[in-house]
Amino acid sequence: DLSSLPTGRLNFLCGDFNAHHPDWDVFGSRSNRNGQVLQEWMADNDMRMWNTLGLATRVRGGSLSTIDFVISRDCWPTDSWALLGTWGSDHAPTYFEVPCRRPHEAVPRQPTWSFSKADWEGYVARVGADLRGLKGCRNLDRLARRVASTITAAAEKYIPRAGSFVTSESWLTAELM
Repeated sequence: DLSSLPTGRLNFLCGDFNAHHPDWDVFGSRSNRNGQVLQEWMADNDMRMWNTLGLATRVRGGSLSTIDFVISRDCWPTDSWALLGTWGSDHAPTYFEVPCRRPHEAVPRQPTWSFSKADWEGYVARVGADLRGLKGCRNLDRLARRVASTITAAAEKYIPRAGSFVTSESWLTAELM
């Protein structure tokens, strides 16, 4: 029953799930019940599988599959998942690096926006004018970049910053170490 598994920002699920699904197991087009259930659970809980697509975690009799996973929320700034080779098992050991700060290390924060002081009419006019210029753009990646840069540029011009601050708070407490 996957409903009892933790799904918080700081939780990582690692292991041999015996779950086959075409989303991650490119060595076969079949999906088993574990794979279907895991895929639905991940989608419902905004979870991400960190495995590198196309790298088998299990080799048995010349048959390849990916059934050993590292799963977490999609909020970690790394893609360091890797296989460590074989160590006498048909499952390959994996490596995953989690970037952490030391306890009570100063954490610089980005300046925040002062929404109450925003010139919303100017912002809406600028975004609207810039987005009208994107009609006919068929390249989805280019379109996404242009929309993001349009919103950011309008925000920089029409929404003042409230300032930045540094905090010494850290989620990595002595209990977690």
